[in-house]
Amino acid sequence: MGKPESLQKSSVERSQSSNSISSLLRNRFKKTQQEDNKQQKSPQTEIAETAEQNGSIAQTTEEQDLTLEQYRNQMKEQSTASQEDLCHPQDGFLNRWGLWGQEQQSNWSGWMGPFGRKAETQSQTNATSNEIERNARGWWGWPWSAAALENSKDQASVRTSEDERVKTAIDQLSVLGPQIQRTTSWAFETHYGDKGGELSIFGTSTSNSPVHCESLPKTQYENQEASVEKLEESFCDVVPDLTYTYRDLTRRTKLRLLLSKICPVLLVPPEMHLYHDPTFNQPLSDKVETKKALVISIHGFLPFKMIKSLIGQPTGSADVMTGKTTECLREWGRNHGVNMDIETISMDGSGRILERVNSCLFLLLDNWLDSILTCDYLFVASHSQTVPVAIHIISRLITAGYLDNIEKAGLISISGVCLGPYKGLDSRLSVRAYTPFENEVLMELFDFQDDETVQSKELVRHIDILLRKNVKLTFVGSMDDQFVPLYSSMCAHLNHPNIYRCVYMKDDTPAFLRQLVTLVMIVRNLNYDDHELLVEINSYLQGTLGAGSHGNIITNKNVYRAGIANTLETSNSIVQHCLNVKTINVKKFCFNQYHLPWCLRGFLQEVLKLRNFPARKLLQNLFDAYRQWDPQSKQHKDLKYTIEVLGKSPIAELCMD
Repeated sequence: MGKPESLQKSSVERSQSSNSISSLLRNRFKKTQQEDNKQQKSPQTEIAETAEQNGSIAQTTEEQDLTLEQYRNQMKEQSTASQEDLCHPQDGFLNRWGLWGQEQQSNWSGWMGPFGRKAETQSQTNATSNEIERNARGWWGWPWSAAALENSKDQASVRTSEDERVKTAIDQLSVLGPQIQRTTSWAFETHYGDKGGELSIFGTSTSNSPVHCESLPKTQYENQEASVEKLEESFCDVVPDLTYTYRDLTRRTKLRLLLSKICPVLLVPPEMHLYHDPTFNQPLSDKVETKKALVISIHGFLPFKMIKSLIGQPTGSADVMTGKTTECLREWGRNHGVNMDIETISMDGSGRILERVNSCLFLLLDNWLDSILTCDYLFVASHSQTVPVAIHIISRLITAGYLDNIEKAGLISISGVCLGPYKGLDSRLSVRAYTPFENEVLMELFDFQDDETVQSKELVRHIDILLRKNVKLTFVGSMDDQFVPLYSSMCAHLNHPNIYRCVYMKDDTPAFLRQLVTLVMIVRNLNYDDHELLVEINSYLQGTLGAGSHGNIITNKNVYRAGIANTLETSNSIVQHCLNVKTINVKKFCFNQYHLPWCLRGFLQEVLKLRNFPARKLLQNLFDAYRQWDPQSKQHKDLKYTIEVLGKSPIAELCMD
C-alpha cells in the first residue's frame, strides 16, 4: 500500500530506522506466503501444521523437575539465536519482484486466447468481468450472448468461492487454541453501525486478503478460559480523577510556562506536568464537529495452566476492550458535542512478543493502513503481556511516518507487565508442566524484571519514541492484582509529563489504603518522587487466586474513560521533555519491611510540596484513616504493624525537618 504524498518526507527517526513499515512490508513471512496456494486445504491441517514439530520439540524437554527461574538461567547460558529465512525460495525471480503475479498471468492468457487456447475463466475466482468478456469474444465482437452467459456463471462461482473462504476462515479461527505451539494472531475490523466486519488470520490465505464475516466464533483459548470462571462487568472506581489531579490551564499559567521556556530562571517554576484544557468545561455549542476515531485493541492469551494456577479468572479478549472503548468514546463525544465516526480493529492471539509485533504490524494491520492514515484520533488499548506489543507497534508506526497527520494519539495500558510479574512467581512454575513454547512465552515476561535484558531496554526505547511524538500514555493498574504488581502496571521506573497513572480499586478497599494509593498517584502524576513507596508497599497488596482483579479490570468503563480524557482533554507540553528513567531491577531488589517507614516519611515530605492542593488536610485525613483502620487479612495486619509510626507520631514530627 502506497503512502500519500504528504508522508513521503521522512523524519529523523524514520530515516535512521531500518524497521519502517515501508521497507519491511516488502518482506513477507515464508509461512504466510505458502498459504496463497492452499485455499482448498482443510482448516484443521492448515492451522495445526506444526503438530509433528511439537512432538519432536517435546522430546527435548529436560526430564528433571526445574522451576521456570532455573530453566531461564540455563537457557541464558546455552542459547543460540536462530534467524528465520525471510526470503521466498518457492517463488520465482519474476514473481518475487512482482513481474509474474496472478494479474500478469491473467493478462498473458487473455492475449493468447484468440489463437486457439481456451481461457479457463471458471477456475480463476478473482478474474474480473472485463477480462472474462475479452477472453470470450476474442477479436470479434458478435459473441455477446456467450460472454453474458459466462459472466453470470462466473459471478455465481465467485459468490460460491467467497462463501467457501468465509466458512474456511471461521473454521480456522474456531480451532485456534493451546494445541498450536507457535505464535498465533488474528484481527477483526469493524465500523460502528455496520453489520459484521473483516476477518484476517495470520498464517492463512486471509492474512493479506480479509473476508467479511457477520460474527466471530469463540476460539479454544476463550472456551478454555471460560471454564475457570465467568468474566463479569465491573463498576468500581478508578482514582484519582483527572480533573482533580490536573488543574485548568489559565492564561497566567500559559504566560509563566512561556517565560520559563524563553528565559529559564529560578524564580519561574518550569513545566512539570500537563494541565486540563478549560475549553472542555464550557457549555455545548450548536455546532457539531465530526471526528474519525480508530480504536485498536490488542490482547493475548497466556498458557492455560498458568492462568488456572496463578490468576484463577479469564483475561477477556480484544473484542471486550474494543467494545468498552467504543462505548466510552461515543459517550465522550455526546458530552462534548463531537460526532465520533469510529472504526475498530480487535487483534488477538498468543505467543512471543516480537513475533506478535511482526504478525500484527507487517501482515494484519497492513490490510487497514488507509484507516490509520485518515483517522483524527487513534486509541490503542492493551492488557497484561500485550502492553509491550502495543508500544512496539505504535513506535514503529511513528518511525514509518504513518502517524504524522493524526491529531491526537493515546495508549491505554491495563495491568501491563512493564516491570514483569510479581517477584518469585517464576520459582513456583515448573518447567515440566509446560511445553517448550509455553516456557519461552513465560520467560519473556520475567525478562522485564531485569533492566539489563533486551526486552527491558527495547521497551524503554520505544516508549521514548512515543513520548517524543506527543502520544499520551495512560497506565491503569489494579491494587489487588494477583499477577502483575502495581509498580509494574504503573511503569514506576519512568517519569514524564505525558504519563498519567490511575488505579482500579474495589468498593471494599479500606479507606486508608485508598487514600494512600491515591496520594501516591497524584504525586507521581505531578512529577514528584514517591521515594519508592509504591515498590515497597506492593508486597502487602497482592491479590489472592481468583479474587484479584487482573482479568476483571478490562470490563470496567472507568478505565477507558480515564484514558480517553487523558488523551483528548489535556494540554500539550510547552517544551520538549526528556524521559526520566530510574533504574529498578526487580530481580536484585531486596524487599525489606524496615525500609517502608523511611520511604513513607520521604513521601509525606513530597506531599507537602504540592501546590494548589490542601496538602495538610490530605495528610490529616490519611492519619485519621490509619487510626480507624481495622485490617482483617494477614497482609494488611503486617502492613499496619510496619507503619505503626503513623498512629504514634504527630504530623508535625513526621512531615517537618
